[in-house]
Amino acid sequence: MNKPKWNYDGDEFYKVIEGLGKVHAADCDIATVLDLDADTFGAMKNGNYIGWTKEENERRSARILGVLL
Repeated sequence: MNKPKWNYDGDEFYKVIEGLGKVHAADCDIATVLDLDADTFGAMKNGNYIGWTKEENERRSARILGVLL
């Protein structure tokens, strides 16, 4: 199994997303900066990423959406 590119429970991942959200970056641009496929970031944001459990999807998706507000 490959090591994830980010610690999805760590603050750094969400700080990057928050910073890009503040300048109104598009999801595809956020995905590029995170070195993720746009569809992957979209699935993470929308709580349906297949690599995460249901609980992880709910928690992490809520945090992504929270920093994008």
